[in-house]
Amino acid sequence: MPAGPSLHSVDAILVLRTSDGARLFTKYYTPPFQATGTAPNQISPLARDVRAQKALESFLSDKLAKRADVEVLLYESRVVLCTIETDIVVAVVGSEDSNEICKCVG
Repeated sequence: MPAGPSLHSVDAILVLRTSDGARLFTKYYTPPFQATGTAPNQISPLARDVRAQKALESFLSDKLAKRADVEVLLYESRVVLCTIETDIVVAVVGSEDSNEICKCVG
């Protein structure tokens, strides 16, 4: 069952280089109500697993290398909003449940 509405809807913010997808800046978030005293399996895999982070970054790099006009992607039940500026990609990752458009389409 999806969680109720929350102000903490951003899972990650990424700034990647367009040429090779290398990290310039990344920040992965966990909601404050899950940060302490919560079992590790209840925290977002992106916040606790470097392999999951690298997989997301690789996915973005591959997708954006094929099509530079992509603005919205779905990745493992997450919505990724992207913008490309000359030589960098800025991406904001959020839960699919926090996006009203995906609720209507899905």
